Amino acid sequence: MTATAEAVFASEPAVAVLDAWLCSALSAQSLTPVQLERYRSHMPVAGWRLAFIAEGQTITIDLLVDRRFPAAPPRVCWVDPPPFPSLPHVERDGSICILPSAAATDPLDWRNLVQRILGDVETVIGQGLRGENLGDFRTEFRSYWNEVATGRDLISLVDPCGPSRMVRAWFGRSSIVLAEDPTSLRRWLGNAFGKKAVADLSIHAVPLLWLPQPPLPGEYPRSASDLAALAAAAGPEAAALYNRAAAEDVDTSLFLLGSEIESAGICLGGVSLSRRRSRFGGSERRFGGFRKAVPGKLLLHARDCDQLHLCAVRRVDPWWVHGRDSQSELETLLGATVAMVGCGSLGSITARLLAQAGVGELVLLDPEIMAAANAGRHALGLESVGANKAEALRGQLARAFPHLRFTALPMGWQDAVDQDPGWLARCDLVVSTVGDWQAESALNAYCLSSRPKGVAVYGWAEPHAVGGHAVAIGPGSGCFACGLTRFGGAAFRVADFAGATLRREPACGAFFQPYGGAAIASVASLVARLAIDLLYETAAAGDHRVLAVPMVDIAAAGGTLSAAWTTASPDPAAGNQLARHWPVRADCPYCAGKGA
Repeated sequence: MTATAEAVFASEPAVAVLDAWLCSALSAQSLTPVQLERYRSHMPVAGWRLAFIAEGQTITIDLLVDRRFPAAPPRVCWVDPPPFPSLPHVERDGSICILPSAAATDPLDWRNLVQRILGDVETVIGQGLRGENLGDFRTEFRSYWNEVATGRDLISLVDPCGPSRMVRAWFGRSSIVLAEDPTSLRRWLGNAFGKKAVADLSIHAVPLLWLPQPPLPGEYPRSASDLAALAAAAGPEAAALYNRAAAEDVDTSLFLLGSEIESAGICLGGVSLSRRRSRFGGSERRFGGFRKAVPGKLLLHARDCDQLHLCAVRRVDPWWVHGRDSQSELETLLGATVAMVGCGSLGSITARLLAQAGVGELVLLDPEIMAAANAGRHALGLESVGANKAEALRGQLARAFPHLRFTALPMGWQDAVDQDPGWLARCDLVVSTVGDWQAESALNAYCLSSRPKGVAVYGWAEPHAVGGHAVAIGPGSGCFACGLTRFGGAAFRVADFAGATLRREPACGAFFQPYGGAAIASVASLVARLAIDLLYETAAAGDHRVLAVPMVDIAAAGGTLSAAWTTASPDPAAGNQLARHWPVRADCPYCAGKGA
């Protein structure tokens, strides 16, 4: 059945039509308000009870719709479901997962949608009763394991791969954080919670048992013996790690389980073994009569008396944060060091984009103080007013991405080189967004004479941000000055302006370019993308990328299209992006026509 949008999106008429169809065509029974109360967490406005036969059993289900129907699909619940987790895709409350969260549906054809959902429910339940879809327990491991977990949640920045090995865990009051080694653990904690959080660390070695496949619900460990069996099935190394940890005379032992499913990615779960509490509130003693150490074999045997809890794991490792395990070349970015010269509006947003991409280390340089007027187009907000831009940005990014490394230098690049002449040479890439010709001409000259490794990227916005530029300067291209005028203006530009474009503040020598946060963000994306492509070696020195807004916006700002842009762009008035090569200028006073 199809209908007009006007009729369909009036919820009450749509529900009435659905009620008439279900009751007549499928012999459904409308649910009473008392029956609907069972599902109040789903906020249904109507529901119907239906039944079908699967594997000789009568399966009774309730079809529910909320006030969003038909824009939102119906939900199906099993009235008398087996204990959770018995069948894949059947949740604890009996809800049956059919449509993926991103599934597209056609609200104008709701009858076909309902028929499809009901048909899929029969299929899923039938497969589950026959044991044909048990593999879905493995591919959707996190949903089932986490649902039955009763222990403390774990935060993992452990490398999500085998083999079985010892990793490190920090037991905080509210968090347990796991990492590969104490150094990365301390850095993460310091970035996330501040230096005071790591003043009194409690770091312990914890086994990571890498399993050949995730366990099914029936294989979830319920005792220390079950956990030992899982470790033994994972191989001799995992078994040895388990025995070593379980034989320690401690109140609580923690184990991290890992596995990989080819079609679904990495699965992680945690298990804790804790001594039972005595009636007086302390831990029960396992043994008496041993003045020194209790033999390991006795401790292993006693572990079956411990309380076992499954623990949900929240991944915060780089491979999950930066792409959910989909970036096969992420290691390249994680190993890179990028210097950000200038942390103003353009530089701050560019730096955040590079951190979001997964660049392992950012060195942030800027001598300026954050002002309130900066907040409207800066990555920092009013909470950072009065702070140095580089230092405040370092703090913000470190809290947002504690697994990465950030260094703040509250100074210009020249002062940084004076203090440490080798710092620039240690960077894989330099990104300058200063937009000041005095500083950038000096940087250009320094790069020509000192030849630091890597390439320098210069990024800037034209007046009113009607155009944006990102250029890679290095061997094979002209130097930065080759494409500029004597006073630092771009020879190739999107727009021309007849008069001055700078606005003045009511202060001595205080001028600014008027543009907003959205406009500069598009330029930052251009600069960050070129930097990332250079690190991945999919771009090269000499690449000059130019971004232009539509002509209507240029005209509104009082500008006209330049002759160079009109000639180079396939559709100059539309607003678009193009790539060109940065030229070598024969009469360049900086490189004398030799290029970078």
